[in-house]
Amino acid sequence: MGVNVSRMVGNRTPDSPKPVQKIALSECFPKWRLCAVIFFVAIGALAFAYSLMAYFRVDSGWQAIEVSSSAQTNCSSEFSFQYNLGAGQLSSTAEHKAIVALYTQLTVNAHQLFHPTQTFDGVHNICFINAHPNEIIDVDPVLYRAFEVLQRHKSRLLYLGPIYAEYENLFSCKDDSETVSYDPYQSSEVAQYFAQIAAFANNPSDINLELLGDNSIRLYISDNYLAYAQEIGFVRFLDFFSIKNAFVIDYLADSLIAHQYTEGHLTSYDGFMRTLGGNQTVYTYQLYDRNEQHIYPAAVMQCQGPICIVSLRNYPLNSMEQFRYYELANKEIRFPYIDSVDGWCKSAVHTLTGYAKQSSCSDIVVQLLPIYTTENLSESQLALLRENDIYTIYGKDYVLYYNEASLVLTDLYQKGDTAYRAVLW
Repeated sequence: MGVNVSRMVGNRTPDSPKPVQKIALSECFPKWRLCAVIFFVAIGALAFAYSLMAYFRVDSGWQAIEVSSSAQTNCSSEFSFQYNLGAGQLSSTAEHKAIVALYTQLTVNAHQLFHPTQTFDGVHNICFINAHPNEIIDVDPVLYRAFEVLQRHKSRLLYLGPIYAEYENLFSCKDDSETVSYDPYQSSEVAQYFAQIAAFANNPSDINLELLGDNSIRLYISDNYLAYAQEIGFVRFLDFFSIKNAFVIDYLADSLIAHQYTEGHLTSYDGFMRTLGGNQTVYTYQLYDRNEQHIYPAAVMQCQGPICIVSLRNYPLNSMEQFRYYELANKEIRFPYIDSVDGWCKSAVHTLTGYAKQSSCSDIVVQLLPIYTTENLSESQLALLRENDIYTIYGKDYVLYYNEASLVLTDLYQKGDTAYRAVLW
C-alpha cells in the first residue's frame, strides 16, 4: 500500500511562535545599578592585571638566563648562564630584566668582535683586522686585552688561521673520502701545506700583531707571506678558533661582575666554565673521560667561590660539537686542538682539565693547550702550572690523576666491571 506524502504534509499542524511575555524593568535605583556595573568591571580589571603581573613575574632562586627574543645575532647559544635571582637588593623580576638586557648586549658584542670571516658596521673585529694588514687600527678594549693575554704567554696560536679554515672544512665533511683533502694524517700534500703555514705563523718576521698602546694595533705581514697568501687564496691570517670561547666567557663574566652580578656561573658547550663570585656557593662540574670507544661521566668536581675551569677533550660530548670533530670509519677522531708547531691535531690524553681561582679561562687555556697537543703528557710541565696555582686533572686507564690535595671529587663512575678511582700525584 502506497504512502500519500501530500496528505501527511497537509494534515501536519504548523509550529507557531509562542506569545512574547513583556516584563517591565524597574526604573528604581539607577545609581546603584551603575555602581554595581563599575564594581564588577573593576574586579575584572584587577583580576586581569593580577594575571598579567603573575605571567611576567620571575621567581627568585636559580634560573636560566636567556637573551632577549628581539636580540641581534649573538653567541648565547654557545653558553649556559645560570643565575641566583633575588639574592641582591633588587626584586627577582627587576633583576632578571636588567641582567637579560646586559647579557643580550654582551653576547652580541662578543659574536661580532671575535668573528673571523664576517665584518660588521663600525666594528674593527678579527675579520676587519685580517683585511687590513700593515695598517694601524683602533680596536675594542676587549680584543686588545685578548691580544695581550696571547702576547704575555708568547703564544702563536692566533696566527694559524689558514690551518683552522682547513679543519673547519674537515669537520664539515659528509664522507671519509672527502676528508683526505684536509687531513694531514692522510695526505702528505696537506701536511706539507700545514708545515708551510706553521713556518710563517711561528716567525714574527713574517707575521706579528703589534700592540701599540691605547687599544691601537698593527697586523704586520711580510711581503713574502702576503704574496704566498694571494697565490693560495686566503685572507684569514688571525683566528682564535678552539680557544675563542675562553676569551668570550672571560669577557662575559668580567662584564657581569663589573655590574655587580656575582651570584651565578657561565658554562660553554666546548668545555669552559666561570663562576661569577658567590663565595659561599658550592658549584659542581661534571668530569668526563674516554676509554677505548666509550665516554664516561668519570666524576663530579666540587668547587666553591670564584673559579675558572678549562676542559680539553679529543671527543665530542653534545650535538653542538658536530662541526668541531670528525670521526672516521676506523674510529679515529679529528678534533680542534692544534699543535702550533706543525698544525696537526694532537692530544697527549683523552681529557685534560685545568682550573684556577686567580687565573682567567684564557690564561689557563693558552698555557694548557701546548701541554695537551703533544704525543706524551708532561707531568713536569703540569707541575710548573701548579706553582702558578693552576691545577690539573687528567684521565688514563680508568684513573683520574689530580694535583691539588684539597680537591673534592665525588660520584666516581662505577658500573659493572668498570670503576674509576682518583689518585693524587
